[in-house]
Order: sequence, then structure tokens, then C-alpha cells
Amino acid sequence: MKRTFIILSLISMALSSKAQATYVDGIRYNVLDTVAKTCEVLYETLFDNNGTRNIYVSSYSGDVVIPEKVEIFDGTYTVVAISEQAFHDSSVTRVQLPNTIKTIGLGAFYGADKLCDINIPASVKEIGPSAFEGCRYLDTVVMGDNVTKIGNCAFFGCVCLKTVKLSNKIKTLEERTFTNCKSLESVNIPTSLNNIGDVAFGGCEKLTNLTMPATLKTIGENAFYKCKNLEIKGIPATAKVAPTAFDLCKHKYNIVQKKYSAKYGAALVAKVVGLFKNNAQFMDCPIGTPLVLLQELGRVMHGEDNIFLTQRPYNEYVVGNNKFKHYNFNGVRMIFKNGRLTDKSDWRNI
Repeated sequence: MKRTFIILSLISMALSSKAQATYVDGIRYNVLDTVAKTCEVLYETLFDNNGTRNIYVSSYSGDVVIPEKVEIFDGTYTVVAISEQAFHDSSVTRVQLPNTIKTIGLGAFYGADKLCDINIPASVKEIGPSAFEGCRYLDTVVMGDNVTKIGNCAFFGCVCLKTVKLSNKIKTLEERTFTNCKSLESVNIPTSLNNIGDVAFGGCEKLTNLTMPATLKTIGENAFYKCKNLEIKGIPATAKVAPTAFDLCKHKYNIVQKKYSAKYGAALVAKVVGLFKNNAQFMDCPIGTPLVLLQELGRVMHGEDNIFLTQRPYNEYVVGNNKFKHYNFNGVRMIFKNGRLTDKSDWRNI
């Protein structure tokens, strides 16, 4: 009972502290440490929905400048953090952060869909999960080399983001860090990077080339999914790469093309590659095209979970001494004999 009372008291004190937060020049601040004299930028209103969900409301808008120090309560306090959800769904367009900020909290700018410009000071060490998720008009992100951690989904859905300069101290890009950043053209891969999480760059359609560092250890599932124009260099031979890491990615496509060119001839493989790229009807495939080539390229172009060509025959036929297998490719019937596409004349009795 005593322990329960202490815990409830601590929670009460924390809520009381934020309830006594104060505004300075239209920005709400909360004291973090009365001895060190530090404070954070706070969300404006928090509603607790029966203890199941927190709803943050903010009327912050336009251009916002956060000072290094503010006069609140009993003295001068240094602004060291942007609290979680501080600018959640706000209408801010530009935010200038001071060189004293060390952390940008979880969902700090989540859904701030008018934000187009923000500086990330060299003092920042951590960017929280979903910190800028849904900031659709943010176009450039430059961070100093003190940033050691970026949370998952930090820039998820920043569809106008074109350029990213990452800190050289980052060792892990968490899952979905840059998912669906469809305009992203330029991003440096830190020489310190060890891990690229699941779907970290999924849907970054305008990325064209990246070079991996020798320190890289893992690339997660769908890490570069649908990066259709991306070619990757320098992946260490010792790196553990998930089977779906490059699905619908030019990099995997080129690996498969090279592999089968050596076995089936560059001209044939190039022809089939062109058919996949242009979504052509596979009746145009050269006679003798190997079934395995169509299946493998199908996986690369359409993803492991969305293979639009069957891996098993719909039917098997025996005509005389010949055995045929009937497959469906993109809705087009194709007949194979001994694993190769047959001449249409062989179909007459099937």
C-alpha cells in the first residue's frame, strides 16, 4: 500500500509540474530541472481519453523562434528539449531551434503538415520516433554530428523531402525511418552505420545510388522496397541481408539479370527484362524462354508477397510422348515443355 501511494504521488507531482507550465511569447515551457535550470518546449493541451489515448492540441502556427533561455517562475532557464508531441498537428511553417536543444521528442512535429523549414542544431543528440512523421512539405534535413540516435518512423511520409544529411555517428537506421519519402534524391550513408532496419527506405522511388560502409552488418526486410531506380554499391560480403531487402528495387533486378545473363544469354534476358519493365504481355516472350527466368524476374519486379505469375502449373497435359505444363502469367496462358516456353503450334491439342 505504501509503495502504491509513493508511485501515485510521483505521478501526481509530474502531472502537477506540467500543469504549472507557463507561456513566454506564445510558447509553453515546462521546467525539467530546478537545479540545472533547464526546461522544455511543451505541448499546449493534453486530453486523457479514459487512460487509453492521449490527444494533443496545439495552436502554434507560422514562423516560430525558440530562444536559448527564457525567464520563467524563479529565474532564467535554458531550453534543452522539444517535448513529445509539442507541435503535434500544428500549423507551424518554420521553426528555429536554439543551439541548446539536445533532444527532439517522440512525435514532436508529427502531422505538422505545413512545416517546410527547420534547422537541427549541432547540439541535438537524439531525434525521437515519429518526430517529423507526416511533415509533407519538409524538403531538407541537415543534422550535426552529435546526433547518435534517430527513432523509428522519424521522417515517415515526408513526401516532399529531397535532401537528407545524416550524422556520421549514427549506427542504426530504425525501421521505417524514411518510408514513403517519395521525393528523396540525396542521402549520405554514415561511415559508422551498422544496421538498416525494416522498410527504412521503402518507397523512396527517386533514390538512384547509395554506397554502403564497410561497417554495415544487417539490412532488414523490405529495407529498400520499391526503390525502383536505386543501385547500391559496397555491401560487405559479411553483411546479413534479408531476402526481401531489395524487392522491386533496381539493385536486385540488376543482380538477377546478371545472374541469368551468364546462364541464358544477355540478349534473351534483356528481352524479358524489357517486357517486365513495360508490363508487356508475355506472349511476346521468345520461344524457349526458361520458366525459372520468368518466375525469378517476377519476384524481383512484383515483390515476394505479390507474385502475379503462378509458381505452380494450373494443369499438366500429356500429348503423345510429350508432357506440357500450363501456367498463367499476367492473365496470359503459356505452355511449357521441359521448363521452356513452347511454340504455339504445340498447344493445338491442349
